[in-house]
Amino acid sequence: MWRKASVLAVFFAALVMLSSCTESPEDPLIPGPDVPGDKVSPSEEEIAGIVDANLAILVQENVVYSSEKEYITAQPEAFSAIVALGDAALPYLTEMGENILPYDYSAENYRRILAMYAAYTIRPEQYVLSYPSPDGKYALVWEVVTFVTAVDPFGGITYSVSALDTETGETATAKAEVCKDESASVHWSPDSRYAAVSVGYRHSYRDVYVFDIGRGECVRLPGEGELEARLEKDLTYYDADTDEEFSCVHILFDEWGTDTVTARIMLSSVVGGGVEIGSYTYDLAKREITQLVIDTMLIVSYAEPATVSIKASYPIIDVPDAAVSERINEQIREFIDFHYKRYAAGDVSAAADSLDSSMQYEIARCREDVISIHFFGTFAGGGAPQYVLDTAFTFNLKTGEKISLTELYSADEIASFIRTYFAELDESRYPTLFRLYTKDEIQQDFENHFDPASRYAEDAAYHSYYLTENSLVLIAGHYKDYAVDLNSTLAGERAFLAEIYTDGTQS
Repeated sequence: MWRKASVLAVFFAALVMLSSCTESPEDPLIPGPDVPGDKVSPSEEEIAGIVDANLAILVQENVVYSSEKEYITAQPEAFSAIVALGDAALPYLTEMGENILPYDYSAENYRRILAMYAAYTIRPEQYVLSYPSPDGKYALVWEVVTFVTAVDPFGGITYSVSALDTETGETATAKAEVCKDESASVHWSPDSRYAAVSVGYRHSYRDVYVFDIGRGECVRLPGEGELEARLEKDLTYYDADTDEEFSCVHILFDEWGTDTVTARIMLSSVVGGGVEIGSYTYDLAKREITQLVIDTMLIVSYAEPATVSIKASYPIIDVPDAAVSERINEQIREFIDFHYKRYAAGDVSAAADSLDSSMQYEIARCREDVISIHFFGTFAGGGAPQYVLDTAFTFNLKTGEKISLTELYSADEIASFIRTYFAELDESRYPTLFRLYTKDEIQQDFENHFDPASRYAEDAAYHSYYLTENSLVLIAGHYKDYAVDLNSTLAGERAFLAEIYTDGTQS
């Protein structure tokens, strides 16, 4: 457990410095004018003169340091003279600090930086950030390390962050030195055992630090190097449509679990933009990744007999058991490749010139040793109507095997779910669909599809459902594409998704 030279210590340091300079008025403020008598406060002009004179001593044209502390260590009396002015100097110091320039290594800019640091030393509470835990027992405290924005011109102030016991004033965790992300924030776990901090460096990368109160530690979540080593490939995506490469890796906080944290993985280019490529779950007790899902975003091309461009987007599942990971990924690849080759061959033979197809996915549920993935694909070529494919996988993360719907619910339960769903379904939610089909017709399609004796039984058991956090989604039917303009020549067909809330509620 680390002891804290807490925020209070910074206050005390400022007070000691102030008293040491004001108790001996015979010691001049160097090299400014004589110190006014005890009963006469310096004017604004005199304050500006004292500050400017001492900043000139602190930062000289031919001496360059990398931080405020190095300048102060070299000329401590000059810095003390500025701080001794106290609150009266804050307006002038703050005004100077507001004019700090990025990428400016001149002596004048460093004087502005030292002015801001002096303002912080006089009134640290104006710059220290504090984020209390849900139970109020702890606070995540951000203390300024440096205002030298030239080190990271887009990150701004560099802070030292740690968790503080609000009752004792002691630090409860190790510290991390970070720059504050403009778009990120602090995320306390509901039980106040952990706090996550997202920090950013503009387009370069973003990290997540987790402060573990129980162990008194600060953990940086796995980033680019760890993920690429684990995957044995670079996390880079090239967008052929825009001729842009996305290779800057960002880790962002997503949500808390029980002693786990889930992080999202994003890529950006050097000029910004971004694309989300996956997520992972990090076990805070074991200090390891337990679930990793990466979207490979592969571009696959078939060149015969016509021009075919197929963009396949599917995940790589990575869990501690390498055999399980390999088994899951193999099944995903085989299924998608089968569909692409199957539809590519059929569509190209019918289309005289081209085929344009894509498949994307969403992780609908990933917890309790179960991952459920919904795939959405489109196939169109030669001006023919677009075909929309909805399919899904649900895997046991301990064995790597697909989970059958019949392992989760009996045939009678599924039949009951379907009856209840359509009895409560508001047809106005799907006006285009119900212009062409009756609710009874769609319900009959679902009952036939999920009948154990149906020819669709195997597909229904493994690829016609997926799980969300609190629902079961059944996929069936083959209807005019009710999501597009029915007068369009590209209006093909798609399945209908019935989301059933198994706790009895209905959205």
